[in-house]
Amino acid sequence: ILYRCDINHLPARLQRLHCIDFHDYPKLIGQTFPEKQDTSVPTEDEKTIINDLISRGKFIDAVAEGRKYLVRGEFANSLAVLEYMKDTADKTHRDYYIILGNIAYNLIHLGDDEGALKYLEHVEKLCPVPFFPWHATARAVAYLHLGNEEECVKWLRYAESHKDYDETETRKHYPELTPYISGKK
Repeated sequence: ILYRCDINHLPARLQRLHCIDFHDYPKLIGQTFPEKQDTSVPTEDEKTIINDLISRGKFIDAVAEGRKYLVRGEFANSLAVLEYMKDTADKTHRDYYIILGNIAYNLIHLGDDEGALKYLEHVEKLCPVPFFPWHATARAVAYLHLGNEEECVKWLRYAESHKDYDETETRKHYPELTPYISGKK
């Protein structure tokens, strides 16, 4: 029925039917089929938190914003948050390498092992202490994915020799390294 009037002015039998004012179509379509919400990360709230933490020099706390996605297996989201940090953080800060290392972990899980190795090389240059076992383990798995078993074993042995090495964590995060742990292969 194409009759333009207020529903209250229609006969009672028509008021019971579903009547639509055609001028309200865009509003009805918007309510019925809402646009997909932007789910990209980092969200504006995350950016605010990250910027605040970075401005106060709390890099480790800022990195936790990206790691929350990493531990849930949402590697693309984690990478997006960490890349935002990489672009906004002070590159001369002593903990900047932590951001880069976490980017490398995500790249490994996303299949970009060559990219991960480039980040890990940069981490090694920036890290204020000897290369950590988790960086060496990440290097080992990246080399394994690239088919270089010799480099894989070299970096895994380095990791295993470090006092902070955790075999359980290695098996959990990189099960493909299991045959190479402690000379098993």
